[in-house]
Amino acid sequence: MNVIGVGSWQFELPEDWIPQEAVEGIPYFESIDGTMGCYIKGISFGESQISDETAAQYLQGIHERNYLADQSANWVAVHRSGLQTTDGFLSKLDFLDQASTYRVVSVVLSNVSEALQVTLHDYDCQSYDTSATSLAPIVASLRRVQSID
Repeated sequence: MNVIGVGSWQFELPEDWIPQEAVEGIPYFESIDGTMGCYIKGISFGESQISDETAAQYLQGIHERNYLADQSANWVAVHRSGLQTTDGFLSKLDFLDQASTYRVVSVVLSNVSEALQVTLHDYDCQSYDTSATSLAPIVASLRRVQSID
């Protein structure tokens, strides 16, 4: 696995995922076969959020509204979860467009002042379970690497 650092945050991607040209300034990595990709955002809030969880829910809400507003797709939020960790609040929002065999997993690790958002794309999701198993190590690897004072 390759360790990717974004400010105070880190996560791991498989070694065969290659950095591509940034899309609208957002760093992007793609699997060597082109079937999976990862967009990365480091976010600083202008004002401190009420809680780690509030910060994560705010970001996930924006993401969800954007996906569900896409008239050209048939996105369904198939799973959502959240957990307070020692690194911040970890939120996962999982979308599937079954007709297009396309899955998107938005993962946010946040504290009250900043967050890491990793958006994983499975462009050829033939099996939800196989996709979930493939992307689970990336989701589990999100962590904060230094404290913020």
